Amino acid sequence: MRAWAIPLLLLGTRQLLAQGGLLINEVIADDDAARVCAIELFCAGPGAVQLQGYRIAAGTRQAVIQRELLVQAGEVALLTVGTGGDPPDVELDLSTKGATLLLTDPSGTIIQDVFHYPELPVGTSWGRSPDGGLKGTYFRRVGMEGGEERVEAVGPP
Repeated sequence: MRAWAIPLLLLGTRQLLAQGGLLINEVIADDDAARVCAIELFCAGPGAVQLQGYRIAAGTRQAVIQRELLVQAGEVALLTVGTGGDPPDVELDLSTKGATLLLTDPSGTIIQDVFHYPELPVGTSWGRSPDGGLKGTYFRRVGMEGGEERVEAVGPP
């Protein structure tokens, strides 16, 4: 009888996460699809969020966002991901084979989001559609326009 309680609790939590707070919105593969090179966060709440101190974990690995970065309500922040070289915003080595990411507040005790991404083929990213939504889709980079990268939703490859 209690077996249904946990899925219902998780579903309710997932819906609350989508209605407010900070969400992992998209993961982006590098040009050869060997590694994830960026993570996009979406501020779904009513106010701005300072990202410094927030944590992103994958499996047993965790990184703390070190730089000060304020993301406004309804806006996104793009964080670089990697190890070595120029210090990235998120110092994690994330494979394009798929993973589950956990976003927590600076104390590390309050879960802001749980985000799963599947394998990322070359030239794609995986993200929520629309921004902050519950459903995910593949996106393909299609060029630049007005200094901004253009992407289009392409669904599963």
